[in-house]
Amino acid sequence: MIITIFGASGAIGKLVVKEALTHGDQVVAYVRRADALPENHPNLQVVVGSLDDHRKMEDAITNSDAVISAIGPARLDRRWINPEK
Repeated sequence: MIITIFGASGAIGKLVVKEALTHGDQVVAYVRRADALPENHPNLQVVVGSLDDHRKMEDAITNSDAVISAIGPARLDRRWINPEK
């Protein structure tokens, strides 16, 4: 199976990538920075792009059997929890 994972370099994304590779799947990891995903595996293809690059995103998912979004906030900011602070 070919799986494209958006947000592959985040905490959850890395776990999903690892699980898919362990399962024997081919993974297309969509990340913002080339150095964001240190994983090196023959079944891993890293695609660097932004979420507003629709052409690159379309290319990343074209041959995929499944697409997973692990996109989330870069970090938890206290203002999101209590805007008064």
